Amino acid sequence: MGRSRCRHSLRSWWLFERATTSAFCDGAKPVCSPELLSREPSLTSPADLAHHTLLHVDWKETEGSWRTWLLAAGAKDVDPFSGPRFTKEEMAVRAALNGEGIALIGDRMAADHIASGRLVCPFSADLSTQLVFAYFLLLPPDRLNEPKIANFREWLISETKEGEAYESTMV
Repeated sequence: MGRSRCRHSLRSWWLFERATTSAFCDGAKPVCSPELLSREPSLTSPADLAHHTLLHVDWKETEGSWRTWLLAAGAKDVDPFSGPRFTKEEMAVRAALNGEGIALIGDRMAADHIASGRLVCPFSADLSTQLVFAYFLLLPPDRLNEPKIANFREWLISETKEGEAYESTMV
């Protein structure tokens, strides 16, 4: 049985000589534990983040950051660089679950935690931003029609569409 090659990438996909399929985009939103939301100082507007710990994910090659989010939210007096940095999104989620601050994480990462009530989004869903990730499937152009690759590509597209439908019910 032969092997087929394809890859996913978070990097600058246009640098590769590959056929690309846009799988999905992911937004980012601030999340925190319900317990943190209930204590002082209050957290009713993005400007209130100036009085809280921002938990950062070190997303290397994207525009997703507290700086970008705060600018979009109009919270210009909040220091976008304060707070601890994490190399993995899961670590920032764990810190948020423990009530250590507010994490800016991807919508897909946040969805199950919000649905279960373990995390809450303290602000309107309108403040989610689409500036974080675009996921692409990179494929060798000469192998696009191989059954294994074509089947995988179609499966991936159907799965991501289901995820997008699930997300739209979370608002």
